[in-house]
Amino acid sequence: MRAATRSEVLEETDVRAMVHLLGVAAALPDDHASRKQFMIRGLCDLVGADKWAWALFSELTPGQPPVVVDSLHGGFDQTELGYFIRACKHPKIGKAAMALDFHDGQLAQDPALDPLREKAGVGAAMMSTRPVGMNLQSAIGIYRKPGRPDFTPRESLVAQTILSEVDWLHDDGWGETEPDGPPHLSRRQCNILDLLLNGSRRNEIAGQLELSINTVNGYVKELYLHFQVGSQAKLQNLFQRGDGAYTLVKEASALRLSV
Repeated sequence: MRAATRSEVLEETDVRAMVHLLGVAAALPDDHASRKQFMIRGLCDLVGADKWAWALFSELTPGQPPVVVDSLHGGFDQTELGYFIRACKHPKIGKAAMALDFHDGQLAQDPALDPLREKAGVGAAMMSTRPVGMNLQSAIGIYRKPGRPDFTPRESLVAQTILSEVDWLHDDGWGETEPDGPPHLSRRQCNILDLLLNGSRRNEIAGQLELSINTVNGYVKELYLHFQVGSQAKLQNLFQRGDGAYTLVKEASALRLSV
């Protein structure tokens, strides 16, 4: 965790609210995904954030977008989510997020990302990222809608304390099997796989990625053949288990962009 540079200290009401949030989360059933969602939604309430996302992704390489292995999110509609995924996979993000622990403000400010951020409904942001093993990184971001004010120093300190110090938000809830070789999905296949797993329809994917429906149908067919399934529902079932994490972590954690 980076050294504190703010003069603000948390008030007693802030500390009580944070302790209460942790206590309630600890008492929830043994379902890590539910606890993670509860904690991040609670954090959003504490700091006035509108949206949040958690992702487990392949180790970042400068100039290459990350490949998402597992994810949870809240506050995005399907259209916003598609643009948010595109923004997160932009090569500028990979360079900016490397070695990041906690950041508040705008991550990877670049004109190329502005239209995607706007369409994703993302403005002020706070993010925590850390390596978690198996060449993977975990990232949690909370966001305000465009036009809303930046997070205050006090709100940033609340978020930094929780996101940087509650280790299980990053470290738990995903598979521990060492991956084998990568299945070599292309960048476009990975984009469409992410959207399919998040419930997007083919016509929505075509609009979000600016592709023809025939092109999307071709990619979907390739993915179904790759994972040996016959429908989007079966693809989602293949990747989903009771606690919201992927069952195919051994394969999914090895996903890389083809070169």
